[in-house]
Amino acid sequence: MAKTSSPPATAPPAATPFHTDALVERPKPGINTVTDILFYNARDHGTRNALGWRDIVDMGKGLVELGLDQHSLRECILPIIAPHAMLLFHVPPAQAREPHFYCSYLGDLHLLRSTWQLMQHACMYVWITIATTYDTHGESGLTHSPNKPGCVGVFTNAELLPVVQRVLPNTATIKVVIYDGNPPADLVEKIKAAIPDREVHVLSQDELRKLGKGKPEHEDRHPKAEDVACIMYTSGTTGAPKGVVLSQANLIAAVGAIQPLVGYILTPEQGTLLAFLPLAHILEYVVELALGYVGLQIGYGRIRTLTDASVRNCQGDLKECKPTIMIGVPQIWETIRKGILNNVNKMTPLKKSVFRGSMSIKKANVPILSNIVDSVVFSQVEAQTGCRLRYVLNGGAALSVETQ
Repeated sequence: MAKTSSPPATAPPAATPFHTDALVERPKPGINTVTDILFYNARDHGTRNALGWRDIVDMGKGLVELGLDQHSLRECILPIIAPHAMLLFHVPPAQAREPHFYCSYLGDLHLLRSTWQLMQHACMYVWITIATTYDTHGESGLTHSPNKPGCVGVFTNAELLPVVQRVLPNTATIKVVIYDGNPPADLVEKIKAAIPDREVHVLSQDELRKLGKGKPEHEDRHPKAEDVACIMYTSGTTGAPKGVVLSQANLIAAVGAIQPLVGYILTPEQGTLLAFLPLAHILEYVVELALGYVGLQIGYGRIRTLTDASVRNCQGDLKECKPTIMIGVPQIWETIRKGILNNVNKMTPLKKSVFRGSMSIKKANVPILSNIVDSVVFSQVEAQTGCRLRYVLNGGAALSVETQ
């Protein structure tokens, strides 16, 4: 083996002091578990807005562009969504106490994410380990994810219950199916009858909450830092989904690390996060825990309804929520960039030249002119994001310079 030389004494450190400050175990003394964050939120943030969501109230017809040709349109059925409804910080702890029916498998199958947050807090409250997965894993992946850890329950939304019905016969340990939404009554009965040799309880989230009302606190079941909190199933590069086991301490250390890194932008005064990534992904999950910890409100949206073009007779999530912070992965930002360029390509040659010239001015940060092109040229682009967007956090992979 060849002998390696020692680095010179003047070599820069492998980690800057900025990153070293993030090597912490917890955000503050006394915060050791996710349940500690839940009670801290209620105590310190009280009646401040915490979680907001929008219900799909109807479906309507609308025109959707299929390509760059503005005459290439197709009539599609698009959702009509209500304005945001809000929960306060002191409400989630009360709702987390209610579900005491044993449900140890949580699947993020594009369910309403505000509901997901409440259910994960309910499970953490009595130390029920959760496992997460995606509907994109397919039926084989959705069978593997609950079977590997031996889960006894599934939590999903009503529209994905048919998938659960097909998966259930191949899962030996599941005894409880909990859903959010309003599925057809006959579908619930079909799920109950899907496995004749084992009884499966099928409950709505409201029914679960009623079962838990008036039950004892179960303080002796609150988790400890070393307890397993969740098993996150990633897609993996080959074979079945891979489960990553995370303890309460793992999650809390991640929340603590966020504070010294980007805590200066995560304050209640900074406004609102528009959350649209799946909470089955550790990036979104930890960031939302951190935002709850600092008291910054979250408005939930959907990737498919971010813009006005994706909805009917209402505003898209960006305009409705008016976020100041967004968190995403490169694919999301690339899609937004392509949408902007698609609109630019529809402009007249003169307007295209003005836009490209304005981009050059912005990149060069030319004094005075930058402010002018902001108000004259880029204000229309800004309006598409709700006019308040200040920070964008990217994770998962590198983002191209052009998109930045």
